[in-house]
Amino acid sequence: MKTPREVLLGRHRSAEPELDQIREHIVDRIRGSDGADGFARKLWREMFWPVRHAWLGLGAAWMVVLALNLATGGDGAPGVNSPGPMAPDSVIALQRQEWLMAQSAKDDAAAPPPAKPIERRPRSEAPAEQRIV
Repeated sequence: MKTPREVLLGRHRSAEPELDQIREHIVDRIRGSDGADGFARKLWREMFWPVRHAWLGLGAAWMVVLALNLATGGDGAPGVNSPGPMAPDSVIALQRQEWLMAQSAKDDAAAPPPAKPIERRPRSEAPAEQRIV
């Protein structure tokens, strides 16, 4: 004697290939293997989802940075730094300009002071600050 299950399966055996096709189509749609939507899902699954904890950590770190910036009243504008040492060519040009101004003020025919030759040294030996006196 056949069980009710066997009787039902025997009646609908001809529908199995069509049901298999429907099942494959639904599974493909769930997996996202069709079109641009499938590409976006695949990108999300392969690039972002496995390292979601790292992305959450980066987001939390940025939130801490933002909170600290707002708490300290930072406006984001960089401060004015003191100018670095002047180039030797600029020093010579300024000396000559001062001499010309002094010459025009005194109406003097004195020769300009000789310019110092530029002494080439490694940067580590360069003076930390230069002043024109």
